[in-house]
Amino acid sequence: MKFPHTILIILLIYMVAGGAQAQNISDTQIQEKILSRIKPQLRPHDDITVNVKNGVVTITGKVGELQTKQSILNFAKRTIGVEQIVDQITVVPLEKQTDNQILRETRTALQGNLSKDEISAIKVRVENGVVTLSGTLSNSYSKQIAGLATSLVAGVIDVKNEIVVRPKIFRTDAEILADVQDRFRKNAFVANQKIDISVKNGIVTLNGIVDSFTQVEQAEAIARFTPGVVDVQDLLFVR
Repeated sequence: MKFPHTILIILLIYMVAGGAQAQNISDTQIQEKILSRIKPQLRPHDDITVNVKNGVVTITGKVGELQTKQSILNFAKRTIGVEQIVDQITVVPLEKQTDNQILRETRTALQGNLSKDEISAIKVRVENGVVTLSGTLSNSYSKQIAGLATSLVAGVIDVKNEIVVRPKIFRTDAEILADVQDRFRKNAFVANQKIDISVKNGIVTLNGIVDSFTQVEQAEAIARFTPGVVDVQDLLFVR
């Protein structure tokens, strides 16, 4: 598989996170931290407001690209003290595209990032700028890459990644857990991080607080690449 530099950068920030961390952090501190993280992502045409109440973060406004919205949400979700994210961000594409144009460019994006077999297994549907991906793949990492590549296509306002992951080999949760733990121990980025790993029905859940977004990306990538993994719930926070 080929991974352009842009995709690797987005991987550092496009991760699914959630859950709560018991921290004595005020709403004002949470708001300031989120704003400091998302401001570098904003462009002059973007207009975003962040409000925090009892750890619930409400983000409103509009942005010109889906990838900007995704970056904002995921930087916010990785901020310690955040209990919940209320997404009220609207994507207003700077470059208007028809659904047929988006469909063609999405297929081109997938061709640049996945193997021929993976591409043939994915179905793409576009309706009013919303792209739905469906089909079956053998690993969680390729599913994630498909969603990321699609989110970078001009004119896309949302991506529904409904791809089903069916690993080629079956492994028990215990086998997957032992393998992920071993891979973490051997990876210089995450070996010294306190990350709690659990596995249920092939779904790996990561909990904890790490030092950087690079470590978040490494941890999730390691889990997704592990044979037998169906999906990864990445609940890691960044200090």
